[in-house]
Amino acid sequence: MHNSTLVALTIALWMPCAALAQAPAPTPAPTPTPEVKVTSTDRDILAALRAQVTGGAIFFNGAPQLVVTGEGDAATATFRSPQFSQASTYFSFEAQPELFAFGTDTGYRRVTIEPIVNFRMTAIPVSDGTDEKTDTTKAITAPDASFLQSQKAAQVQLGGQIGVHFPGMDMADTLFHWSISLSARRSFASVTDEQRQKRVWDIDDDLFGSNLIGGRLTLYHQSKKKAEGKVWTPGAYIDAGFGWFESFEIASGLTPAARDCLGNRSACLAGTIPSQDEFATDRKRRFYAEARLLLKNLYLGIDINNGAGRDDMRFVGGFTMRLESLFGQ
Repeated sequence: MHNSTLVALTIALWMPCAALAQAPAPTPAPTPTPEVKVTSTDRDILAALRAQVTGGAIFFNGAPQLVVTGEGDAATATFRSPQFSQASTYFSFEAQPELFAFGTDTGYRRVTIEPIVNFRMTAIPVSDGTDEKTDTTKAITAPDASFLQSQKAAQVQLGGQIGVHFPGMDMADTLFHWSISLSARRSFASVTDEQRQKRVWDIDDDLFGSNLIGGRLTLYHQSKKKAEGKVWTPGAYIDAGFGWFESFEIASGLTPAARDCLGNRSACLAGTIPSQDEFATDRKRRFYAEARLLLKNLYLGIDINNGAGRDDMRFVGGFTMRLESLFGQ
């Protein structure tokens, strides 16, 4: 009787312990992840950068063609150049923060110094690198596909401007004022393999450079609805100036080997390329104008490159957003 009672007591104590051993371990409560919030102060800092993020397309003329009909003395020809029939993707990040400012008695700065920082994925005009005017005995011919080409490029523009601001206008819920500035920019653009093999006189060059000095007319705007920390943002500008462009650089041969190389560049690449000293290069001064209009989320622009030889005009269209708006209102 004593043994059976002891066995029963042992079983009674063992069963709950076994059940606890087989029960799954409790799942620990997850640690809450702290939420990262963009405060109004953060947005004010982003707004002070006055940066735009844009996506769209850039449009330009197609390659010119000479179309001949008929034969012999009855032959006639027409010249065709597809107008803005070509397009390429356009992406950009453009910032124009206010670095230094003087005078605030009018609600805006009287004099400002502003850096210009542009990063663009675009298409730029490039020449074939030879000057058709160097051979005065050559007959005049209609331009062909090599007259002016385009290449996709990653472009960086760095510069600055110092401007004087003038009163503007008050329209609905928006304030406007103008500025006239002296501007300077240094640009770099990537070079494709196709263009490198044409530039046999500088085949190791990986970047097209350009320098521009000119002026900029800017229209600034500011919403009346915003509270303290208002920022004047460029809504439109025209930037025009003179400078040189490496993409329009022309070359001529100083030696028979260099002239033969320019005449047949594919064969020159397969053989021995003359040294740079055997080529003469020229970067003629050119006029360049760039205009942009920002209507809320609409981005419109025009680029003009004019000078001796080949000229170019391009239109840009797309959608844009201010950097601070990407993080909410």
